[in-house]
Amino acid sequence: MAGDYYYRCDAFKSSIRWNTGSESFIIVNTTTAASVMENLRSVGPSVSVYGHPCSSTYVYAAKQCRTLLHATWSKEHLYFDYPFDGQIILKASTPIASYSPLTVHQACDGSKFGGYGIDYGKAGDHDSLDKLENLYLTPGTYLDVELLGGPERWGKGVDFIESVDILDEQRTLSKDGALVHQIVTSYGHQFRIMCNALGTITIVFRRGNLEGDEHLVPVIEEANLQLECSLPASIVVLSNEPVNSVDAIKAAILANRGPGYFRNVPIAVANGRTIRIAAVGISDSGNAFANSSSLPLNWELDNCNELASWDDASNSHISKSDWEKFLVLHNVSGLNLASSWSRIFLLRVQAEMWTLSE
Repeated sequence: MAGDYYYRCDAFKSSIRWNTGSESFIIVNTTTAASVMENLRSVGPSVSVYGHPCSSTYVYAAKQCRTLLHATWSKEHLYFDYPFDGQIILKASTPIASYSPLTVHQACDGSKFGGYGIDYGKAGDHDSLDKLENLYLTPGTYLDVELLGGPERWGKGVDFIESVDILDEQRTLSKDGALVHQIVTSYGHQFRIMCNALGTITIVFRRGNLEGDEHLVPVIEEANLQLECSLPASIVVLSNEPVNSVDAIKAAILANRGPGYFRNVPIAVANGRTIRIAAVGISDSGNAFANSSSLPLNWELDNCNELASWDDASNSHISKSDWEKFLVLHNVSGLNLASSWSRIFLLRVQAEMWTLSE
């Protein structure tokens, strides 16, 4: 009655009932599926700072959510319950929350900048976007990323943090290799990562809540992204692709090629139309760059005669960098070659296009 704690009250364990205010949280008992119980056993029961608990339970979080966990003890009145009169009911509640792991995702399309593309319609969709763990940029370029998952802001009285550390290859804070700053877009808060100098950088994102009101233990999630600031070891050219999809880039890398780096099987394209041509930077490990646009790229048409010509209007107004071009295929048949090379690393790549008469 005076607010003191009992040394032990586990005799009431079976009389205490647990429930949550959300279907996303499930009170787990011995009849629960074995696979769920096995996952929970690895966590182990928490130790109360106030001594032995009267009762404890496991709560399984089916999805990200926040709710109240309720514990209720009730007892019918007996003669020795003086000075109480009537049924005894004691209740206690505490807020609980679950969250998905903190992950980094690409938030912009690199198709126009010598990189691979993503579907803008999937931006912000946790189930559709692939987790980004390794990022390749040429010096002077950037990429926007977003954080998904991690703890949500708890509320008043609890400090919420969202921080970024940039580490060099010795795992010390880097001042020159890369810059990261937060931006606001139509999809919400994102981070812009800029590559400043050659090297390998580890970017550590943190998000979580510190200790505070009804939040007794700090909870901070961490996600790491490795940034490779480097020059491409090679480039591939994509023909008649709407975007630089990862699948199209992989197919171009694996295509069989003969002398002069020509594809053994030409790409068939109907004539009398305008098609998109794009180049993509490839690392020495075979991964596509997200942005290569800081490197100037020159394009030439070899032995085309009247088969094709560059669409100067589209190249001026639609293309955002040297790494994307538009080619007009004239209403004739034949074989023409579009080639491109970079002044920086003196690598020449040739792409073949086959025009067919209707």
